Amino acid sequence: MAHVDRNKLIGEQVLRKHIRKKLMERREKTLQQEDKFRLLVRKMLTEVETDETSTRSTGINVLADLLKRIVPVLEDAYMMLTTNKEQRDSFRNHIIAASKNALVPVDANKEGAKENLVYDLSDLLAEKVQVSLEDEDGEAESVSGDFIDIEPAEEDVLDDFGISGEDATGRNFAQKTFERIEAQIVDHYEMLADDEDKNVFREYLLTNLMLYFDKFEDALAVDPGEETTAEYEKEKEEVDSEEPVDDAGEEEGEGLEDEAEEGGEEPPPA
Repeated sequence: MAHVDRNKLIGEQVLRKHIRKKLMERREKTLQQEDKFRLLVRKMLTEVETDETSTRSTGINVLADLLKRIVPVLEDAYMMLTTNKEQRDSFRNHIIAASKNALVPVDANKEGAKENLVYDLSDLLAEKVQVSLEDEDGEAESVSGDFIDIEPAEEDVLDDFGISGEDATGRNFAQKTFERIEAQIVDHYEMLADDEDKNVFREYLLTNLMLYFDKFEDALAVDPGEETTAEYEKEKEEVDSEEPVDDAGEEEGEGLEDEAEEGGEEPPPA
């Protein structure tokens, strides 16, 4: 049986314990450093995200939310106008004009201009009416007067919305589409009280509408079926310029080759 040195065994155990302790300390230190690094990275990412939003005004933030809601509606209607560009130009001009005009009453109401409004009833449709009344003796009395129609005719509504000289189909599409988005435009604008935010909202609303309409038009102008490249056109011209191969000639040539092979001398048997 091998003799084990007690002192050597104790020394090894002490050494292992010391090494294990150092490894644990190093591991703990490494974990702490990793945690600090993660916190630092997280902080940097948070600061970047904060900088991106803090540099934008409230007016821009509100406008961005509005555009997410109304641009898809505008795009769907715009993409239906494919007969000619005049229809789309009319749609574009009517939507931009209507969006600009929709914000005017909001500012007027906030500034108390409502008290200074003058109502003109001259444009209301008035027609003569006569009502017959009978008393208890059966004698009829007639009462005449002016009947005022407070509901404007549909043609009048279209005329008020329309722009002179613009395509009628584009105008009609614009009117129906704007009825779906007008309330959202007004509601978003009414949330802003700061003059700077309101100015930014108004300016960039119209600018972004124009840019989105340009984007829609570019999408319509691209026809995937007509896409081509210079290399493709060159190869196509070369193929078209080649003479067609005579199938009969090919078969005849193949027959001559077969006869030549059959007429050759067979190798002597081994």
